Amino acid sequence: MTVDKVTDFLDRLSFRIRKNTFVVLDNASIYRCRLMREPRQVWEKCGLFLSPPPLYSPHLNNRLYSMANG
Repeated sequence: MTVDKVTDFLDRLSFRIRKNTFVVLDNASIYRCRLMREPRQVWEKCGLFLSPPPLYSPHLNNRLYSMANG
């Protein structure tokens, strides 16, 4: 996974969404680099908002795990 691939995906996603969309990111270093910060304002104008994960969220982890495993 590279920052170029992630920004390309988020660019394409931001122009396809119809409602405000929130993406919760994990703590990978690529999400904190300059190349991710620069287009953030454009994405937010399109309704795409990026959010870091909560510091402590066992309920979120359980919910995501149950959704992924059906």
